[in-house]
Amino acid sequence: MDMVQYNELIEQNISKAYKKAPPNTLKQITTAEKAIASKLEISDRIDTTGENQAFITLKDHKPNFNNKPTCRLINPSKSEIGKISKQILKRIIAKIIQSSGFNQFITTVTPFEKHVIFQAKKTMLFNTESTWCKRTNPSFDVTMGSFDGAETCEMVGLYILSQLQHININVGLYRDDG
Repeated sequence: MDMVQYNELIEQNISKAYKKAPPNTLKQITTAEKAIASKLEISDRIDTTGENQAFITLKDHKPNFNNKPTCRLINPSKSEIGKISKQILKRIIAKIIQSSGFNQFITTVTPFEKHVIFQAKKTMLFNTESTWCKRTNPSFDVTMGSFDGAETCEMVGLYILSQLQHININVGLYRDDG
C-alpha cells in the first residue's frame, strides 16, 4: 500500500466517526486536566493528553481485501486522567460486586470523582495538522486502550446485569484484559 492510498484510507475512517474539533476544544480539555491534577496535588507527576497521531491497522483477513481494504482506526492519544478515573471506578466496582444484590447497594461518588471519570472520556484524535472529536457525543468516548476502558465497560456490564436480575436466567460478565 502506498502512502497516498494509506492517507485516503485513514481520512475515510476518521471522517466516518469524527468531525473536525472546534479550535479551542483541546485547550479546554487540557485546562480541565491540569485543574484536576492540581487539586489532587499530582501536577508534577502527570502529563496532559499527548497529541499522538492516529493510525490504522489493515484487516487483511477480510473477504475482498485486495479490492476493498478495510481497517481499524487506532487513536493512541489518551488522557492520563484516565489513570485516576481507573482507581475511582475500581473502588466503585468493588463495592457493587461486594453487595448481595445489584439494586441493593449504596456507593457514594463525589461530584469531583464524577468529574474526573467524565473528564477522562473527553478524547481528541490527531491526524497530520488536524484535531478531531467524535461526530456524535463529542464529550464522551471510551477509546480502545484507554487507561480506564476496561473498568468503564465493567460498570456498563454491571448495570446491564442489574437490569436483567428479575429474569430467571443465569447470566454473568466476562472480562478479557488482553
